Amino acid sequence: MFEGKNCKNLIQLDVNSNSLKAIPQSLFKLKKLEVLSLNHNQIVDLPLQDMDKAILPSILRIGMEFNLLKRFPVEFIEQCTQLNELNLTNNEPLLDHPVPLDRLLASPLAKGSKSLLLRLDNRPRFIEQMQSEKWSEKAPWLTVDLQKIYPDKVLDFLYLGSVRTAQTVTVYHDLDIKYVLTVGRGLEVTLDPGMKHLVLPINDFPEENMSILFQEAFDFIDEARKEKKGILIHCFAGLSRSVTIAAAYIMKNEKMTRDKAMDLIKQARPAARPNDGFMNELLTFEKTLGLDKGQ
Repeated sequence: MFEGKNCKNLIQLDVNSNSLKAIPQSLFKLKKLEVLSLNHNQIVDLPLQDMDKAILPSILRIGMEFNLLKRFPVEFIEQCTQLNELNLTNNEPLLDHPVPLDRLLASPLAKGSKSLLLRLDNRPRFIEQMQSEKWSEKAPWLTVDLQKIYPDKVLDFLYLGSVRTAQTVTVYHDLDIKYVLTVGRGLEVTLDPGMKHLVLPINDFPEENMSILFQEAFDFIDEARKEKKGILIHCFAGLSRSVTIAAAYIMKNEKMTRDKAMDLIKQARPAARPNDGFMNELLTFEKTLGLDKGQ
């Protein structure tokens, strides 16, 4: 497909959002291509393993986010000697297996003076791999930018995340999450068969009355706790509505004031920030619980 003379001088190629499932080998033989965008497709694998060592000799940036890659395409790092940015976020199966550090360290990039920015999801097993293998020490030329897909653990069974978290099935598998509490309207989530899902339809406006939903949320959270399964509480960004529900639950069950509950949440999720109206509701709830008297 890309063998013809009309393609040999291509410098940038954007084939985002085309439902592509496969890529021809001829694409990786383009000698002048500097930017390749394959984002938002359905690519499962790349025809790189049987190619020689001269793929995309001029490539600088490769984007492959939102695909279905089943393995880490280490050949890009081994063979693309000019590469300075590789985006592989939102490929759910990609990190099912460890990234081969030994092959990264044997690559020309590791031995040269160039640096590489690698974007991946913040999957816990990958973070543990980087830490245990001391990537920061062994591969100082490599900067790993972690996309925040996985949620933050607030209690042993309770996680806070965004709507993107609730669209990532590997999150449920990795963290044994069987309950999803959606706090918002029109937020599409992905669930595994047998999971339980509760939607609290509320907007992130200060004038909304969140407290009328507290008990329904508490009952659902308690069910997950009783079943010893994880629960994901999310809104859109995972910063305001979902945090308010989590804070109220902690206040009630752990006998904490609003501020102490928020401090606990921020230890796990520093960006947590309910809007002013929700913060006032939590203060009222603190008084209802009698936690404002000498605690």
